[in-house]
Formats: sequence, C-alpha cells, structure tokens
Amino acid sequence: MAPEPRRQRKPAVKTERGVKAPAAAAELPVEMAGKNLKVTAFRLRVLAACAAIPPGRVASYGEIAARLRSSARAVGGALRRNPFAPTVPCHRVVAATGHIGGFSGVWDKAAKPTCGPPAKKIKLLKGEGVAFTAMPEHKVQASCFVQAEEDLDVAAGEEIVRRCMAQTGIKIA
Repeated sequence: MAPEPRRQRKPAVKTERGVKAPAAAAELPVEMAGKNLKVTAFRLRVLAACAAIPPGRVASYGEIAARLRSSARAVGGALRRNPFAPTVPCHRVVAATGHIGGFSGVWDKAAKPTCGPPAKKIKLLKGEGVAFTAMPEHKVQASCFVQAEEDLDVAAGEEIVRRCMAQTGIKIA
C-alpha cells in the first residue's frame, strides 16, 4: 500500500457557526499536481454535493443519492477515493441510521469508533461541531442531518471541486 500523499496546509477559516474548517481548496495532495488523472461526471456531481454540506452538518448517502437520482451505493463508491479530501468534505456523508459509515475506503459495521478510520472521521466531524449520541452507539445526532427540503448550494460546491481540479490538473473523464 502506497503512503498517503503529503498535503499542503493553509490556515483555517471561521464559518458562520464559528467552527474552524479548512479553506476551500486549501489542502490538496502535492503528488496529484501534473498527473493525468480524471474524475467521472457522476463523481463530480457527488463531490459537488458533498462540498455543499455546511460544516457542523451531515447528509446521508441516501440523501445525496436522492438529490442526484442515484443509489446510496453509487454515492459511496464515488466517495471511496475522493481525490480532494478534506477540502471536499466526504467525511460529512454518513449512514442514514447515524452510524458514521465508510471512511478511507473502509466500511466496517463492527469497527470501534475509537480507533482506525472511524476514529479519524469522528474526530473531523466533532471538530466541525457535529454532535454524537453517547457510547456505545455513538451515532450522529438527528439534529445535525441536512433535511430533504433544505437547499444545498451545489453550484458553490461545484465551484470548489472545479478549483480543486484546476489546482491538481484532474480532468472530467
């Protein structure tokens, strides 16, 4: 397994909720620049929807799928290898039950929320202000979910993804 690419760091910005989050397109893998990588049009739509989820909130795989007229499994597959994480915050997509779901290509229902990829996803979400139920369930609280009737600024999300693509040289397949 290849080591994770180094990331460029830029200062965090304050959000409307006062929670610190990475600046848009601030943390991109250095090794991606100049490579002839491509993302599909579907993955671009999924990533744009993720980028539109505000800090401190989450959406379920099913909610993203419904907005894109797709399946939750397809959304999960598109997020599995997000080339722009954490700038495009795929960690904000969780299972509809409130369980954190997959992260870093790992989906393990039996995984403990205190170690491995699940712990990293939980740390990212907590750092943005997402609230969890008590252990041992440790689910995202319902109040943190984006609701179906809420507008997400997908156009702004798409702009974030396009800036990431321009910085890294990744094209649409």
